Amino acid sequence: MKKRVLALLLSVLLCLSLLPAVAFAADGDAVLAFTSDPHNSSNHGARNELISWIDKIQDIKGDIDFMGICGDLATGGSGDIYWSYAKELIDVISGENIQSGYVPGNHEYMDGQFASTSNAVKEYFTVDGEIVDGDNYRVYGLGSAGSSQSVTATQINKLETYLGGLDNSEPIFILNHFPLHYYSSRTTSSAADVIDVLNAAVADGKKIVFLWGHNHSQGDTNYNKIFVPGNSINTTSSSSSAKQIDFYYAAAGCMYGYGSGSGSIANGMVITVSPNDTLTLAFYKTNGEIVSSYSESDDPGDPGDPGDPGVSQKITYNANGGTGTMDDTSGIEGASVTLRANAFSNPGYFFAGWNTKADGT
Repeated sequence: MKKRVLALLLSVLLCLSLLPAVAFAADGDAVLAFTSDPHNSSNHGARNELISWIDKIQDIKGDIDFMGICGDLATGGSGDIYWSYAKELIDVISGENIQSGYVPGNHEYMDGQFASTSNAVKEYFTVDGEIVDGDNYRVYGLGSAGSSQSVTATQINKLETYLGGLDNSEPIFILNHFPLHYYSSRTTSSAADVIDVLNAAVADGKKIVFLWGHNHSQGDTNYNKIFVPGNSINTTSSSSSAKQIDFYYAAAGCMYGYGSGSGSIANGMVITVSPNDTLTLAFYKTNGEIVSSYSESDDPGDPGDPGDPGVSQKITYNANGGTGTMDDTSGIEGASVTLRANAFSNPGYFFAGWNTKADGT
């Protein structure tokens, strides 16, 4: 009997020692969260998804310092109805005491009549202006000047003037609804000119991250990929339109909106900025799984394949004599991952923690 009790205690201690640590941001790090295209509507699905996502990210990273959404906050209503759906999301974020910013997408113009509306919710959105100057970061809202997929010459000039007036002391995050790359039948006019302005600012010593949305309905394979300086993107359907980008480039995510075979749904981008401006970028799903990630602290100095999301691995759960089923957890090799809560049952036993040895010993 003593031997069996001792073995059980040793097993419990082993399991407890293998429980994963929560990956809170380091002291002094800023935690920035982003997503796009929630398309909140009468079913409030996007609001509920956003609540779950924010809760999970703050469980993992600690307090979020800033959150931005790259447009199309709502759908399924027009005029004041549209803005009431959008305000639900804004209230979720402000209710968590998170500083936030928003840029309009095509649905703000088409359904919300952004250009002409007098609805007060419009005032939460920024076009062609700085959203926030944080302790060690800045966020600029490029936004959309209309429902068409374009960046106007006026917008480009304002962006160039803004960047030219900054020093190089902190990274700059630029939020836009429309992407700069071509995909399927979608092209953003003047995307190449935007790239030229951003590349010139990087050459002047600035660190820039450009985040986008909009393409979730196209099954765009560039979702969940993190493009790093030195990668290239095509700005039109022509293969000769490939341009090198000297800045970071990624989707902001897609919190809830419809998709066509896209892995973008129900996720967002989380970026930590260290006191010395080192960036770590990661896509998180609502359950806390990391879809892909990149850290400057691990940068080998070679841009590698454009948008390489890393090597995906899978964790499976074994009931070890109990009953029930649990979904696998996916993650990126070398990155931290949050294990699922135990859903197995075994009468007469209590759950002490996961044993991470493959053979269960």
